[in-house]
Order: sequence, then C-alpha cells, then structure tokens
Amino acid sequence: MSAKSRIIGSIAAGTVALGTLGAAAVTVSAPAAAQAAVVQSVVVKSAPVFGAWHRMTITLNGTAYKGYWLFLNKQPNGQINSGWLYDPNLPAGQQYLAVHGNVDGSSIFTGQVVMFEVKYPAGGPQGIRGFVGTVSPAGISGHWTELGPEAGNGTFHA
Repeated sequence: MSAKSRIIGSIAAGTVALGTLGAAAVTVSAPAAAQAAVVQSVVVKSAPVFGAWHRMTITLNGTAYKGYWLFLNKQPNGQINSGWLYDPNLPAGQQYLAVHGNVDGSSIFTGQVVMFEVKYPAGGPQGIRGFVGTVSPAGISGHWTELGPEAGNGTFHA
C-alpha cells in the first residue's frame, strides 16, 4: 500500500466527513396571471485559495498551532502542480516544504476536495504529512495525518 493510500485511508477511517458546500440559494415564486416567474439566484463566491499564500492553523489534540503558511497552484486540468508549506518549527533552511497533490471537483455547488501531502526532512518525527480538505468561501478546511513516528493527526484551516 502506498504512503498516499495509507494517509487517505487513515483520514477516512478516523475523521473524514467531507461534506459539500452549501449550494447557492435559488428562490422561485409562482407566476401570477400577468406575471412571469421570478427566479433569483445567489452566487457563491469562492475565496482565491490557489495562487496566493494563506495563513494556516493546524490543530493537534485540541491545541491550535499558528504560523504555518500554505501556497497551492492549480493547473487548468485541476491537478495541483506545485505548492509550498511553510513550517516555522523547522530549522532555518528547511522551513519551506514542497506540496504535491490534486483537486477533485470543479463545481462550487458540490465543493472541491483538495488532497495534498508534504514530505518532512529525513529523521524528523513527522515523516509524510497528508491533508484532505474542502474549498469553501472561507478557504480550505479539513483533516491531516502523519506517517512518521510522531503519528499526529488533527484539523487544519488555510
């Protein structure tokens, strides 16, 4: 079983309940004899989560850790082709970690699921840290887990 499968499997088994975004509200009123039907729709505006740095909060055992930053790029076909996670707890020169992953779904009505992983420096307790989240107007929120000896897991928001 690949590291990616173990990360996704452990998240799914533990806590993933990735729901869909709330669909845009659509109101329809019945037409009167001299009126046409009135249809009003509210457009859901997605936050610009791709192509910009976002402050990230990681929660572990009820404690929120701030100071992380996340940058994700998305190719036109939907796959994340690059990205960076800034971890302030690592030694200078090792704080920027490459992100690899993908985006599933393109409709703001069903939500986009973002899955990515970060490989921490060799010898560190984190190993590979995997993230699965949902894009919403507020950013990306979801769950993370580690394959290293620390075996941490929790939630995140960026």
